[in-house]
Amino acid sequence: YRVRDDAGTRWVLRRPPTGTLLSSAHDVVREWRILDLLAGGPVPVPPVLGYCTDHAVTGADFYVMTHVDGIVLDDAETVAALPRQHRPAASHSIVDTLAKIHAVDTTTGPPAQMRRPGSYLERQLRRWSRQLADGGVGPGPVWDVHDLLARNLPAERWTGLVHGDFRPGNLLIGPDGEVLAVLDWELWTVGDVMADLGWLTATWASADVIGWAPDPAEGFLDVDTVAAR
Repeated sequence: YRVRDDAGTRWVLRRPPTGTLLSSAHDVVREWRILDLLAGGPVPVPPVLGYCTDHAVTGADFYVMTHVDGIVLDDAETVAALPRQHRPAASHSIVDTLAKIHAVDTTTGPPAQMRRPGSYLERQLRRWSRQLADGGVGPGPVWDVHDLLARNLPAERWTGLVHGDFRPGNLLIGPDGEVLAVLDWELWTVGDVMADLGWLTATWASADVIGWAPDPAEGFLDVDTVAAR
C-alpha cells in the first residue's frame, strides 16, 4: 500500500496478501530484516522505518519503507516510460545489481545464520514439490520437469545471498536506466547464486509465459548478452 503521513510524505506499507497462504510464505518481518541489513550498502533497497507484529493494526504483520519513485518494467505501458536510448543501460544495471547482491558477505552475522547444510537446490525441489502436491496438482508435465531436475542437479559452486525472485518486475528503475531499488525479498536466503541467474534469464526469455519480457527489438539486450555479462 502507498500511504501518506500528515506532512504529505509518501511511504509504502507492505503486508501479506489476504486469504489462505502457504505456510512460511509472505514473511514480511523476515523481509524487513534483510532490507534493514542491506540499508546503506551497495545493493539498492528502499530504506525501512520499522515493522509491526500487532495484528490489531492491519490484521497481519507489516512493515513500512520509504517510497522510491521508479519504473517497474512488467508490461508495454510501463516500458514506454523508460526512454529507448536508456534500455541497454537498464539491462546492464539489472545484471550489475544482481552481482552486487551475490557479493554480499554471507559468512558472518544474520546471513551466515540463514545458511543450512546440504544442497540448496535439493531443498528447493522438495519445497516446491510439496507445495504443488498440497495444492492438488496431479500427474502431468510439471512433475516430469521435477524429475528431470532432480536427476540433473548441478553441484553448488558459488554460495551467497540469493534474492529468490530477481527479475525486472521486482525492480524500480530510474529514467536513465539505473536500478534504484530491489523489491520483493520474501524468498531471500543463502544458497546457490546461480539459481538467481537462471531465474533472471528464464524470465527474460519468457514473454509468452509471463506476458512481457525485455525484448531486443525494444532496445534491451538479448538474453545471451545478459547471461554473458
